[in-house]
Amino acid sequence: MDKLSGGITEVNPWKYEQLEIAWAGSQVVPRNASWRSEISPNGVLACPAWLKMPWLLTLDPMTYQEDGETDDDMIYRADLAALAGAVRRFVESGKPGVAAVFVYAVRPHMRSQFWRFADDLGSQAEIAVVSCWLTHQGGNRNLAALLCSRFEFSPGQLPVGVRFGRD
Repeated sequence: MDKLSGGITEVNPWKYEQLEIAWAGSQVVPRNASWRSEISPNGVLACPAWLKMPWLLTLDPMTYQEDGETDDDMIYRADLAALAGAVRRFVESGKPGVAAVFVYAVRPHMRSQFWRFADDLGSQAEIAVVSCWLTHQGGNRNLAALLCSRFEFSPGQLPVGVRFGRD
């Protein structure tokens, strides 16, 4: 833990308290806040101006929704511009890294909308998108958009059961 730095957000007070305990004394700063407020330039999830090492930005909302803009446990198309700006600042650091967006239990009719969101995110952040998925209940899928900057991701690096691609 002494080689990690950055931030973690959690809106649930009990989970936040556990994160504070787990990361006490480290350079990782938990914040009892939404990720949406903390990707801003002064937030704990923002790319620091002094970044001199590889980076990882992960988001794991419950699922993707095309419509909406509530500050809740989903990710929406309305989040695209702010998220792209945050990712682009990491890319512009020139350091290798990955921004990973995981969504769960995505129904078949929503998959193409999430992948379009991921492609738009990659385009706006000027970063390559790698797509992966895992089977979920009832024909649904857990999806991952891995936005890789100066980092090559190959199918051999995926855990057992995780599939490379979009189908």
